[in-house]
Amino acid sequence: LDGFIVYKSIWVEMLKESRDPFLMGVMRKTDIRIACGLGLSILIMMILSVYMSHKIAGPIYRIKLYLAEVAKGDLSFEMRLRKGDELTDLVDEFNKMLKGLREIIGADRQKVGSLKIQVEETLAALNKESIAPAERAKAIDSLKGLILKLKEVTSQFKI
Repeated sequence: LDGFIVYKSIWVEMLKESRDPFLMGVMRKTDIRIACGLGLSILIMMILSVYMSHKIAGPIYRIKLYLAEVAKGDLSFEMRLRKGDELTDLVDEFNKMLKGLREIIGADRQKVGSLKIQVEETLAALNKESIAPAERAKAIDSLKGLILKLKEVTSQFKI
């Protein structure tokens, strides 16, 4: 814009002195070339801005959809972007996070499954009609130990 103002000012000053038809023709041709160049530049900038916005806005939209799935509790997927999209580093870190969460939850599920079996065995021992006081105390101690083990489940998460 500044260049155009300087250009116009120079021509206006030159044409004040003389109304030479040759200079008027040169000015018109130059005006047309500047207008065409400016129009082409604007068109190229629009195309590039749409292209770049798709490279950034598209991945952000997909990340938003993936995050909505995680919020629902679905950790079974791996996030993917199109080849050449921006934010691939972010997606790689997101996928590492999902993998870590799946491993922690899988380990916790195994702990809970094992603890469930131990609780059922302890309850079965306590439900016997003729249970010796020593066996009852042993079963109660076992339940206390199971309670401590249950506290370890999901202890890796800070809430």
